[in-house]
Amino acid sequence: MLHDENKVLFHGQHENVTYGKIVSAMKEIGADQCDVLFVHSEISFGMLEKGIRRNEIKELLLDAIKELNVKTLIFPTFTFSFCNQQVYDREKSPTAMGMLPEYVRKRPDAVRSDDPILSVAVLGEQEGFDKMVGSSSCGKGGIFHILHQTDKKVKFMFFGTSPLMCFTYLHYVEECFKVPYRYSRKFKGTIIEDGIKKEKEIDLYVRYKGVTATLPPNFMQELVQRDIVEVTNVGDSQISVADEKLSYEYISKMLKENPYICAIMPEGETLTEEYIYGDVTTM
Repeated sequence: MLHDENKVLFHGQHENVTYGKIVSAMKEIGADQCDVLFVHSEISFGMLEKGIRRNEIKELLLDAIKELNVKTLIFPTFTFSFCNQQVYDREKSPTAMGMLPEYVRKRPDAVRSDDPILSVAVLGEQEGFDKMVGSSSCGKGGIFHILHQTDKKVKFMFFGTSPLMCFTYLHYVEECFKVPYRYSRKFKGTIIEDGIKKEKEIDLYVRYKGVTATLPPNFMQELVQRDIVEVTNVGDSQISVADEKLSYEYISKMLKENPYICAIMPEGETLTEEYIYGDVTTM
């Protein structure tokens, strides 16, 4: 291992969380059994061990993930820049997706994608994951479409978080099936790459005015029971892994049976294409 497996990183309510515990937990649920691992994260395993600095814990956690020896690691560095009428600087625009993605995007060995809404930072083999090949951020040509089309084995890991909190991939499937509570909206703005400014247009499948995103109450339970997601407890939180192809099949089936299952519709209103710019951090 890159570090002492007995090194304590966090103190949970019922157990200490060591470096080795985190590595073994990820392997236990098959996070190492893929070619591409898309990592959603929240550092929520317990109280940080005394003496470990914030920058140090980020490095330790990334090293733990690297112990999986997955060829390609992808971290969401979403900015929603054009949704907030902001310039997207590929090198400098910070992400609000958490400490770990922000740490990764600043690393010299990371390559960040050119998507001004849903950018990602890629470590390891690139395989074209750093380039949009279409005009839809969450649809055809975006990162989730590229992941779905690749012949590589793809998994999503929820590291200290849960599919209930941040399964952005679901919105890709919503766009594939053109759910009736969302519409394609065009955003325009400026991108800066290598100091050079350029104008860009990009589409995002956004909710109509008054529509609230939701999930079925048994969503996580169904994912686990159908062996789509494997989950294990770690300290005060958990780590889970979802298979991309199986996730697509299940979410597709769910939306076919009930196209409104992931939405709370406004009562007595005609759906309106109204969008409020500013402080946008989610779809």
